[in-house]
Amino acid sequence: NDVQAAFQGAKLISVGRKGKQMWFELDGEKKKAKKKMFVLVHLGMTGSLTVKDIKGTTYKSFKVAKSWPPRFCKLELTMASDDGEEIKLGFTDPRRLGRIRLRIDDPFTKPPLSILGSDPVLGPLSVDEFETAVLRSNAPIKGLLLNQNGPFCGIGNWIADEVLYQSEIHPAAKGSTLVNSQIKSLYDSIIGVCKFAVDVDANYKKFPSDWLFHQRWSKGKKKT
Repeated sequence: NDVQAAFQGAKLISVGRKGKQMWFELDGEKKKAKKKMFVLVHLGMTGSLTVKDIKGTTYKSFKVAKSWPPRFCKLELTMASDDGEEIKLGFTDPRRLGRIRLRIDDPFTKPPLSILGSDPVLGPLSVDEFETAVLRSNAPIKGLLLNQNGPFCGIGNWIADEVLYQSEIHPAAKGSTLVNSQIKSLYDSIIGVCKFAVDVDANYKKFPSDWLFHQRWSKGKKKT
């Protein structure tokens, strides 16, 4: 298929991420097209990327098989490092909600990358820009946060709930009804929660004990 043909004989130049979108940049000099190629990856709800013999990320709501290739593996890449070491990368997706797209031309000028909001870790917009976007929206604030083409990209359900909880803002409150202090608190929570999660490699066991996150899967049974 096209994805398989794009990878065969190509050299991996770089990888990137913005929000929930990731991409591989490939050097196509050995191809007839002699152009750079990009493979865009979106993991969906239960997708993951794992490297053979390397411990992967631990997820709260699902598990990735330790066997190789992992169960539900949809794509397996075999690569060779400059010193000849073989490296295997697998993309697993049990619910099949993830996406893999091949782009021959510049992917940053077309959707989905071109319409994404700012990344809260790699390049957040300013608090003033965030305030402007929130106040002009009549949508529920949680819906605005979940909109990947809104002020921020990369915010999913648990992060939206967490930052709203920490900011003491009701998820159904319209953005246009929030006051300056609420918006500032929400902005700080978004940046803080996202950066902390990245710093601990998304290991939920290292999240602060007072985070709402720990109550999400406890069904109200965990003591507070």
